[in-house]
Amino acid sequence: MKKKIKKYSFWITAMAIIIIVIFAVVFLIKFLGGVGIGGEARCLEKINKEISKEGLIPFLGRSECPLEIAAEAASISSVSDYFICKSIVDDDIDVCDKLINDIPDVGYEEMRYKPETHFRLCRDFNLFFANFINRIEKEQDCNKEIIDYCLRFIEGEDDQEKEKNCQDFCQAYLEENGDFCTIPPKTNVNTLNTNECLALVTGDKKYCEELEGIAKKQCTAAIQYLSAIKNDYREGCALIDTEPLVIPGDPIHPAVPNFKILCNLFFDRNIEICDKELDIFKRDYCRNK
Repeated sequence: MKKKIKKYSFWITAMAIIIIVIFAVVFLIKFLGGVGIGGEARCLEKINKEISKEGLIPFLGRSECPLEIAAEAASISSVSDYFICKSIVDDDIDVCDKLINDIPDVGYEEMRYKPETHFRLCRDFNLFFANFINRIEKEQDCNKEIIDYCLRFIEGEDDQEKEKNCQDFCQAYLEENGDFCTIPPKTNVNTLNTNECLALVTGDKKYCEELEGIAKKQCTAAIQYLSAIKNDYREGCALIDTEPLVIPGDPIHPAVPNFKILCNLFFDRNIEICDKELDIFKRDYCRNK
């Protein structure tokens, strides 16, 4: 009898210990998880106050190198996309200068873009897409304001030729006239080959299929953006594929310009859209700090 009692006592004690250990592990996981989440939340609250007080550029220029701490390619693009977006919302092309003059080029060699590329993309999105294509689509016209924006990026021998090129470009877009692309327009913000020009003017993605690699992916994203704004379908902005091009065996994944931003800004030029882009950098910074 005593042996049975001892045997039961042993098993009861063993089970109690196991239960205590399980509860202790669960508590520890929840506690440590809570500390991590709480720490990240406090970090986000702190840097939001600091950026609001001193501005983003001084924050990025700190000796601790916030962009190195964030250490993600997406963070670099996030900061770039914020300034591109802000240049459009503020209608201020000079904001693009910050991408080449004021942001530390920490780790850029390892990232998707170089500062010069961010700068060119900013001018391309601001002048060519937001203030030329988007305005044509909204107003269905080739008025003086639209042509004036075009004159800032179109190339030509003289002012008269440049204005004619802009008028022809605008009309070709409105009429979806691919004949215009026989000799693609030359601009100082991007380089359009014949298929890219045809895709842009006609809105037909079949011309993207003639391209390869990152050019094909960028062209497809642009067509998705054009389709959304032409059909007044804001939900289509979220469907635009902006994932980087992944090539097996290649550690560098070329990025696709963020046409989602451009699409959303067509429907609402709101600084909150820009702030959401910057959140990617903030989260990476607080997660790695």
